[in-house]
Amino acid sequence: MKPSFRTSLTFFLLFIFSGCATITDIIQVKPKNDVYLTQGGLAKLIVENLDTNRIKKSSLYKAVTLPPKVSSLKNWLETSKEAALIRESNQGEAIISFLSLNLPSFPFYADEVWNPNREVSRGKFALFLLDVLIMLKNDKGLLNEFNGQKSPYKDINGNSTYFPAVMVSSSRGLMQAFKTADSTFEPERLIQYKTAEQAIQKLKQFFP
Repeated sequence: MKPSFRTSLTFFLLFIFSGCATITDIIQVKPKNDVYLTQGGLAKLIVENLDTNRIKKSSLYKAVTLPPKVSSLKNWLETSKEAALIRESNQGEAIISFLSLNLPSFPFYADEVWNPNREVSRGKFALFLLDVLIMLKNDKGLLNEFNGQKSPYKDINGNSTYFPAVMVSSSRGLMQAFKTADSTFEPERLIQYKTAEQAIQKLKQFFP
């Protein structure tokens, strides 16, 4: 005899409240550690949403320097011990495409581990945005665009490493204050995946 709907519902609720399952398990919400952007996640966002070949056409683009006896980044990925973590991430192709851009904010070092699971800070993401804009415009002058100007953020001053990147990305509408009420940017705070995804979508408008 099939159980009634009321009986099934009762067992379902008991299953949840007994600790055997949670609402998160049932509706498959992203786990907490997926809320923040990782380096691998950024690579995937870039490859899926931006024309990376357009960045490589910049006069400022410099190809990756590969170690001896390594013919390509793909070859490095297949043979290097340092690339094992990337292979395990199942994001290899996206990461290779991203690393091939050789951006100053995310450089390629053949003898170092590039951790795809490392989370990205708001300041680091701003540096990435600045790198891309410089490449697209072939203009390193963006680094000095706000020299001598006062920062609108209490926690970012003109001497900060993040100052040019934060000012440029904010002025282009790509990023904004973390807390508008107290005018803070919080560059060391991890950036949420959703925030980064929205910025990448806005970045598209700067691609000719």
